[in-house]
Amino acid sequence: MSKWQKHVERVRVVMVRAWGLFRKGLLSMSLSLKVSWNLDRGLITLSQVEGMFHPKKRRK
Repeated sequence: MSKWQKHVERVRVVMVRAWGLFRKGLLSMSLSLKVSWNLDRGLITLSQVEGMFHPKKRRK
């Protein structure tokens, strides 16, 4: 696999993940792309992102 093919595959994975985040209810496609790239770079984890969609109920 060439360097270009690896790059194209990485971008494809990021775009598909961003679309999934957008469909789950993230505010905009732009924000979904930013989150997806941060996931790809390792700046945030998938569990942190999942916490945005399923926040734990706060106790009083």
